[in-house]
Amino acid sequence: MVDPDTLRHWRYFLILENDFANALRFVEPDPRNNEVYSLEFVKQLVAIGAQFETVARLFSLFKLPAHPAPTVDGIQNLRTCLLQIHSDLAEAKAVFRLRNEDLQPFRQWSSSSPPLWWTAYNRSKHDPARQAAAATLANVRDALAGLGLLTLLFVGSQDALPPQSLFDFTWARVRS
Repeated sequence: MVDPDTLRHWRYFLILENDFANALRFVEPDPRNNEVYSLEFVKQLVAIGAQFETVARLFSLFKLPAHPAPTVDGIQNLRTCLLQIHSDLAEAKAVFRLRNEDLQPFRQWSSSSPPLWWTAYNRSKHDPARQAAAATLANVRDALAGLGLLTLLFVGSQDALPPQSLFDFTWARVRS
């Protein structure tokens, strides 16, 4: 049985995934369109990034010992916390079903730089009108894959959840 409060985070992921699926009615998810950007993608990237921050903080506070309290402000501190919970986070994989494409949204996340989709989220969050070009199809897709993986790890049991449609989170199913 999944905690109803925790389940809400999965349900919110499904809403964000549905928004992205609707946008894909207008932009074909083809590699030639990976750099396509729009204000719709800005809206989606900001919502996805904010939810990623929320789930990462909650997951860190829930899973790590309370003493000393984990530092959960800033993306690099969140990375440190998440790596304490799942040291192989960089290996997390999502299959984007529409292209049968393997995505690893945390693969390039190092101690000195966040993932590209995170940088795009930050730019879009702070200046959406001027930074719209950062909100590309690829960044939204990768951010959503990262959010899905993290949310699934936080919730804990994929079998008890309503199914998602765009991604297959096989890594999370094995590791949860």
